[in-house]
Amino acid sequence: MYVELLNVRPDYHGRKIGKMLVLQAVQKTIELGWPRIDLFTWPGNVKAVPLYKKCGFFWAKREDSTHLLNFIPTVLQTEVLQDYFKDIDWYEDSARTIEVKPDGRKENNFNYFEYLWEKAGRQLRVEFEQTGRGIPIPLRPFMTARPLALRPCTICGI
Repeated sequence: MYVELLNVRPDYHGRKIGKMLVLQAVQKTIELGWPRIDLFTWPGNVKAVPLYKKCGFFWAKREDSTHLLNFIPTVLQTEVLQDYFKDIDWYEDSARTIEVKPDGRKENNFNYFEYLWEKAGRQLRVEFEQTGRGIPIPLRPFMTARPLALRPCTICGI
């Protein structure tokens, strides 16, 4: 899904309307079975970036635009992860660090984005490579004492 325009009138700022609209877009994308949401914003829109990131978006480093990608629909549609999300709320239990700057870590010319959830001593980490935009399914049991290290994406359940 591509969000072309999302705007809240200034006299309605601070009432959580933007959050409601973004979360509704995520929910609609999940219902439609689409893998991700893309949106672009202007570089000076630093007030909205933390909201977008809390709602699952990553800021992809680009020279020509401020592009945000959200892989939460893929995460929630991935069968091997669905048991986790019976107990973990993807929004409330996010433990991801939110900073107003492009996201990701570079490794071997690939840019990785990481989701992290923590609840009741359990942790779930899901990593996407920016260009691959998918999660490989592990061939061994998901619940393991050691993290599974897969590339180009990683799923870890501890």
